[in-house]
Amino acid sequence: MHRTDVTTATTPATTLAAVSASPDPGSLGLDSVIRRNPDILATKIGAEVMMLDVSAGTCFGLNPVGTRIWDGIETATRVRDLCEDLLARFRVTPEVCQAEVLTLLRRMQAKGLVLIDAPQD
Repeated sequence: MHRTDVTTATTPATTLAAVSASPDPGSLGLDSVIRRNPDILATKIGAEVMMLDVSAGTCFGLNPVGTRIWDGIETATRVRDLCEDLLARFRVTPEVCQAEVLTLLRRMQAKGLVLIDAPQD
Protein backbone atom coordinates (compact mmCIF):
# COMPACT_ATOMS: atom_id res chain seq x y z
CA MET A 1 0.00 0.00 0.00
CA HIS A 2 1.26 3.46 -0.88
CA ARG A 3 0.77 6.48 1.41
CA THR A 4 0.61 10.01 0.08
CA ASP A 5 0.49 13.17 2.16
CA VAL A 6 -1.82 15.55 0.29
CA THR A 7 -1.05 18.46 2.59
CA THR A 8 2.55 19.01 1.58
CA ALA A 9 3.59 22.43 2.81
CA THR A 10 4.05 25.17 0.26
CA THR A 11 4.81 28.82 0.63
CA PRO A 12 1.95 31.25 0.10
CA ALA A 13 3.70 32.74 -2.94
CA THR A 14 4.07 29.33 -4.58
CA THR A 15 0.47 28.46 -3.82
CA LEU A 16 -0.86 31.77 -5.15
CA ALA A 17 1.06 31.27 -8.39
CA ALA A 18 -0.33 27.77 -8.80
CA VAL A 19 -3.91 28.91 -8.19
CA SER A 20 -3.77 31.94 -10.49
CA ALA A 21 -2.10 29.89 -13.23
CA SER A 22 -5.14 27.64 -13.64
CA PRO A 23 -6.47 28.54 -17.12
CA ASP A 24 -9.52 26.27 -17.09
CA PRO A 25 -12.63 28.36 -16.33
CA GLY A 26 -14.55 25.20 -15.42
CA SER A 27 -12.02 24.21 -12.80
CA LEU A 28 -12.49 24.26 -9.07
CA GLY A 29 -13.11 27.77 -7.76
CA LEU A 30 -14.59 29.62 -4.81
CA ASP A 31 -18.16 29.10 -6.04
CA SER A 32 -17.67 25.37 -6.63
CA VAL A 33 -19.59 22.98 -4.40
CA ILE A 34 -17.34 20.25 -3.07
CA ARG A 35 -17.97 17.11 -1.04
CA ARG A 36 -16.16 13.99 0.07
CA ASN A 37 -16.02 11.02 -2.28
CA PRO A 38 -18.22 8.46 -0.48
CA ASP A 39 -16.01 5.63 -1.75
CA ILE A 40 -13.05 6.85 0.33
CA LEU A 41 -12.65 5.36 3.79
CA ALA A 42 -11.47 7.86 6.40
CA THR A 43 -10.71 7.84 10.10
CA LYS A 44 -9.33 10.38 12.55
CA ILE A 45 -6.14 9.57 14.37
CA GLY A 46 -5.58 12.30 16.92
CA ALA A 47 -5.86 15.65 15.11
CA GLU A 48 -5.24 14.13 11.68
CA VAL A 49 -7.27 12.15 9.15
CA MET A 50 -6.09 9.05 7.35
CA MET A 51 -7.95 8.16 4.16
CA LEU A 52 -7.89 4.95 2.15
CA ASP A 53 -8.80 4.54 -1.50
CA VAL A 54 -9.44 0.80 -1.47
CA SER A 55 -9.73 0.51 -5.26
CA ALA A 56 -6.29 2.09 -5.78
CA GLY A 57 -4.73 0.70 -2.60
CA THR A 58 -3.53 4.17 -1.67
CA CYS A 59 -3.51 5.79 1.75
CA PHE A 60 -3.58 9.57 2.24
CA GLY A 61 -2.98 11.76 5.26
CA LEU A 62 -4.20 15.21 6.25
CA ASN A 63 -2.62 17.46 8.83
CA PRO A 64 -4.85 19.23 11.41
CA VAL A 65 -5.78 22.09 9.04
CA GLY A 66 -6.48 19.62 6.23
CA THR A 67 -8.58 17.66 8.71
CA ARG A 68 -10.64 20.81 9.42
CA ILE A 69 -11.22 21.15 5.68
CA TRP A 70 -12.21 17.46 5.46
CA ASP A 71 -14.65 17.98 8.33
CA GLY A 72 -16.06 21.01 6.52
CA ILE A 73 -16.96 19.01 3.43
CA GLU A 74 -18.79 16.19 5.19
CA THR A 75 -21.80 17.46 3.24
CA ALA A 76 -21.73 19.38 -0.04
CA THR A 77 -20.23 22.80 0.75
CA ARG A 78 -19.40 25.82 -1.34
CA VAL A 79 -15.64 26.47 -1.28
CA ARG A 80 -16.25 30.14 -0.41
CA ASP A 81 -18.23 29.08 2.71
CA LEU A 82 -15.50 26.65 3.70
CA CYS A 83 -12.95 29.47 3.49
CA GLU A 84 -15.14 31.78 5.60
CA ASP A 85 -15.26 29.11 8.31
CA LEU A 86 -11.48 28.73 8.24
CA LEU A 87 -10.97 32.51 8.38
CA ALA A 88 -13.00 32.59 11.59
CA ARG A 89 -10.80 29.88 13.12
CA PHE A 90 -7.27 30.72 11.92
CA ARG A 91 -5.10 33.83 11.64
CA VAL A 92 -4.63 34.07 7.89
CA THR A 93 -5.48 36.58 5.19
CA PRO A 94 -8.45 35.80 2.94
CA GLU A 95 -6.16 35.63 -0.11
CA VAL A 96 -3.79 33.12 1.45
CA CYS A 97 -6.64 31.06 2.91
CA GLN A 98 -8.47 30.86 -0.42
CA ALA A 99 -5.29 29.99 -2.32
CA GLU A 100 -4.27 27.28 0.15
CA VAL A 101 -7.76 25.76 0.31
CA LEU A 102 -8.09 25.69 -3.48
CA THR A 103 -4.66 24.13 -3.84
CA LEU A 104 -5.47 21.38 -1.33
CA LEU A 105 -8.89 20.70 -2.84
CA ARG A 106 -7.38 20.49 -6.34
CA ARG A 107 -4.84 17.95 -5.07
CA MET A 108 -7.61 15.99 -3.40
CA GLN A 109 -9.72 16.16 -6.55
CA ALA A 110 -6.81 14.86 -8.64
CA LYS A 111 -6.52 11.90 -6.25
CA GLY A 112 -10.27 11.21 -6.38
CA LEU A 113 -10.83 12.08 -2.70
CA VAL A 114 -13.43 14.79 -3.34
CA LEU A 115 -16.16 15.43 -5.89
CA ILE A 116 -17.45 18.68 -7.38
CA ASP A 117 -21.23 19.10 -7.51
CA ALA A 118 -23.29 21.55 -9.54
CA PRO A 119 -23.27 25.02 -7.94
CA GLN A 120 -25.97 25.67 -5.36
CA ASP A 121 -28.32 28.60 -5.97
